[in-house]
Amino acid sequence: MKVLRNDVKKEVKKLKDIRDILAGIWGISIVARIVSKLTNLYVMPIWTGVLTAGIILIVIILSLYIHFKEYRNEKDS
Repeated sequence: MKVLRNDVKKEVKKLKDIRDILAGIWGISIVARIVSKLTNLYVMPIWTGVLTAGIILIVIILSLYIHFKEYRNEKDS
């Protein structure tokens, strides 16, 4: 049973790393969008909005999955 908990911890750590990277990309895209709106130097393509929405959705789903995975792991121990 202890081996299973260690595997879950490793899986959760990897998922948290992926979530953090996606959240960083999301933050950079929001800053770029704000700068482009304020300066009118660059018009953001429509596909970047779709990409940002997809990243937000993935971050939310990963966060929920991680939360429930950790909750279930604590409950089992």
